This record gives sequence, C-alpha cells and structure tokens, in this order.
Amino acid sequence: NDQSDHSAQRNYQPFVTIPKILGFDFMIDSFQNPWLLEINRFPGLEPRSNLDSDVKHSVIYDAWVAAAKRIDAPIVFGPGF
Repeated sequence: NDQSDHSAQRNYQPFVTIPKILGFDFMIDSFQNPWLLEINRFPGLEPRSNLDSDVKHSVIYDAWVAAAKRIDAPIVFGPGF
C-alpha cells in the first residue's frame, strides 16, 4: 500500500555510529621499508604540542565527515571545528 510505504519512509532514521579511529604504528627500516608494529584500538588523541593538536584535530574532523557522508547526513559542527 502506497500510504504505508510513505509513512515508513518518513519515520526512517538512518543508523548512525560514532566513527572508530585506529592508531597504526610503523617503523621504517634502513632500506626505507615500512613495518607495521601494532594497531591501537584506542589511540591517544590528547594533543602534546601545537602541531600534534593540528594533526589530531584534522583526523577527528575527517572521521566525522566520513561518517556523515556514509549516511548522507548534513555535516554540521559546533564551535572549535
């Protein structure tokens, strides 16, 4: 029935999850080959310097943008972003 289909579409809420950020630790050997040392499920996102803050802010921002695009949601951020 068309009416119930339209009602279901109006009530549909996309499933939203918080983006997961992983930390990948690499080592570069003397031949410039990268070696994956570990993958951190909970990387430290607390900045230790101004440069570190800029990098981590960018990673967090990009993760949220990717999550929003995945569900075709508007990208809206509060103060500080």
